[in-house]
Amino acid sequence: MKLMKLIIVFTFFSLTQMYGQNVISRPTPPTLVTDVAGVLSPEQKQALESKLKAVDDSSSNQIAVVILPSLEGYPIEEYATKLFRQWGIGNKKTNNGILLLIALEDRKVRIEVGYGLEGAIPDLTANSIIDNDIKPSFRAQAYYEGIDKATDDIAKAAGLLKVSFPSWTDTQSNAMKVTLAKGRASKAKKSADARASAERQADIDQQIQDIATRGVSE
Repeated sequence: MKLMKLIIVFTFFSLTQMYGQNVISRPTPPTLVTDVAGVLSPEQKQALESKLKAVDDSSSNQIAVVILPSLEGYPIEEYATKLFRQWGIGNKKTNNGILLLIALEDRKVRIEVGYGLEGAIPDLTANSIIDNDIKPSFRAQAYYEGIDKATDDIAKAAGLLKVSFPSWTDTQSNAMKVTLAKGRASKAKKSADARASAERQADIDQQIQDIATRGVSE
């Protein structure tokens, strides 16, 4: 009998430790992108933050991205639900928040959807986004690209994305194009200056030669 009681107490304690684990605290001030794992550059994080904030401002629906190194054995479904509720993602009245939770070392991803958007993003759609956007990019260690695509598709599925926002990679590409264009312009200018200088020197040499020729003939 005593042994049975000990087993029950031990089991209860173990379950309490596992399922009573506290989730991470929300950053202060609150942000929509929380990268505890440190896989995003500051520019990438800011690009995602700006996009998700624009979605929030235009629709009052929130998409939050949380990237953790590991859940330390905590079931991702339980962690996502608890994090979603404690952080108060979305509007409390309409329950229209969406959480993209990523545990890198565990190789687990969860899209937690508020009741108000479950019709727009059922499990089938959420799993499709994870399989087609997140997993292929993460296998190539292209974390930002995978998250960027996933948040775009989440917003589109929920009818939240009305306009397209330039991604960090687009911004970098445009910046590179501008840099290359400036480089080509600078090179062309230097080449033109060199030709003009050579032509001036040739004129001076010709004038000297003409003067010398006239002096000999006189």
